[in-house]
Amino acid sequence: MDDLVAGQFVEEQRMALMLSLASSLAINVYMVRRVSFRINTWINVPICLLVFLAAIAWLTVSGNAIKVARAKLIKALHYE
Repeated sequence: MDDLVAGQFVEEQRMALMLSLASSLAINVYMVRRVSFRINTWINVPICLLVFLAAIAWLTVSGNAIKVARAKLIKALHYE
């Protein structure tokens, strides 16, 4: 029973990740084509840094969520 719930959680998270990546890629491609010539070069560095830091934070949180979802019930309660 624990494995079934953990498996469902991972599958839902994987599906949400695929949908969010596809939509964000489409939006970013549109915005780069439309707005790239208006952005000054000096502002790109902080924006890229913020995006990189947000990606690290997101990967850390999702990694911990997957770790908790795959753990046994007692260990999952320990993480709570």
